[in-house]
Parts: sequence; C-alpha cells; structure tokens
Amino acid sequence: MHVSVHFFLALLARGIESSRDISLLLAFIALVLLCVVAELQKATGRMFEPLIKIHIGFSLVFVASLTTYAWNSSRVILLVFLGLSIAFWFLKIGQTLYRTVVTGIIKFDIKRPEYCKIPVVDALHINIRLGKELQIHPGQYVYLRVLGLKRCKLSVVQSHPLFICWWRDHEIAILLERQGGLSRLLEPTGESTKLFIEGPYGIKIDLSPYSTMLFCATGVGIAALLPFI
Repeated sequence: MHVSVHFFLALLARGIESSRDISLLLAFIALVLLCVVAELQKATGRMFEPLIKIHIGFSLVFVASLTTYAWNSSRVILLVFLGLSIAFWFLKIGQTLYRTVVTGIIKFDIKRPEYCKIPVVDALHINIRLGKELQIHPGQYVYLRVLGLKRCKLSVVQSHPLFICWWRDHEIAILLERQGGLSRLLEPTGESTKLFIEGPYGIKIDLSPYSTMLFCATGVGIAALLPFI
C-alpha cells in the first residue's frame, strides 16, 4: 500500500504521459477500493456475498492494470509478477488441501431443521461428517467449498463462511437461511455430497466469569449463539 501511494504521488508530480501511467493509476485506484471493501467486510456481515463479488471485480482490475504496466515496462518485471502470483495461488490451494487431508472431510447432507425452532421460513440444516474430530469452541466458524454442485459448476472455487451451531464426535452442524449465492443453490434433497472445509476459525470466548448473559440476534443469526447456551 505504501509503495502504491509513493507511485501515485510520483505520477501526480510528473503528470500522465503514457498508457503505462494510466495503468498504474487504475491499479492504485483498484487497490484503494480493495482495502475499502475489505474493511466493509469486517464491519458488516449482511453484505458479505455482494462485497465478495465487488472484491473479486476490483482484484481483476488491479491485476489487469498491473500486468499492463509491467508489460509496457519490462518483461522481467512481468515474469516476476506472474511467478509470485502463481506461487501464492498454489500456496493457498496447498493449504486448503492440507487442511482437508488432515481433517479428513468425507461428505455432508442437507435437510430442513426438525428439532430446533428457528424463526426463519427458508432455513437449511447442513450436517457435516468428519473423518477426524476437530477441536471446536463456541462462536467459531468454518469456510466451505462444495464439490460437484449441479446448479453451479464453479462452486468449488467459492469459499463461504458459516458458523458452527453444534457438534459431537465426528460431526458438525450448520444452520443457514437461503438467500442469494450458494445458499440459494443448496437443496434439502437428503443426498450426500463432498466438500472442502477450512477451519475452524475464530477466537475462544470464555464466558465463565459472567453469571448472566444477554444475547441478541435476528433471524438465523440465533444459530450462531446456540453453542453458548
């Protein structure tokens, strides 16, 4: 970010003289907007999926602008940039595969909630069976990547954060409300399918010092508070 600001100030000082300068300016604007979107994602949970799509859009603009700048500057810079990007991508994929192998994810099934009264009309109960027991604490969440979703062939490249509602032995359960994105594509067929899982993430919250607690939530957000009860 500091390097981008330096380039931006230098560009303003000498003015826009070529297509390289335009590419650099677009890359800087995209990077600033990426930082803004990232902060908005932390500040609100209701706009996660629209913000993640905006984040991807600005990322593509940033990569395209930076690639154009490097192409017009030096082939060496372009090769280094592409090499680092590919290396980080493989590192991320390797981390996901490692977590999946260690966790031993097998499959999951989807159905309507039966035993839990959640004030949401269109709710789904996702039951995930693990090959290895996880160390889970109340308030933690996981990222899911669904494999072989018929209505979305690219579902495996989409990562979705979902809170863990309850767990036992080698099973974890998740409740979600069907809205847009992945949740709208999931159907309570009762058939099992496979997925990648990352996590659990989130800090351990110790409520033992408190004698009385007041929890507030709306809709399916109540599900995230169930482990504390």
